[in-house]
Amino acid sequence: VHTAMRFLGMAIADVQKLLDPEIFVIGGGVASVGEYFYGHVQNYAREFARGFSDVTVVPAHFGVDAGVIGAAIAARQMTAKRHSESLV
Repeated sequence: VHTAMRFLGMAIADVQKLLDPEIFVIGGGVASVGEYFYGHVQNYAREFARGFSDVTVVPAHFGVDAGVIGAAIAARQMTAKRHSESLV
């Protein structure tokens, strides 16, 4: 588990160096593992991104349902777009 947390921290650090986002949000099944996981991933990311902007890693607000909710929103938007295009 620590190896996985370390590699995830390394990947986040690489993205931090390249894009400099303000925050990293992790969702899906990983979101339910808790603060222990997020704390270690964030510490590894900070270690590997030393000298760059600070790294913040947080769980997705919708947790394990984040992917399903995102898919539902995308489907709703696509349906609305098709409906508005058919009225023109």
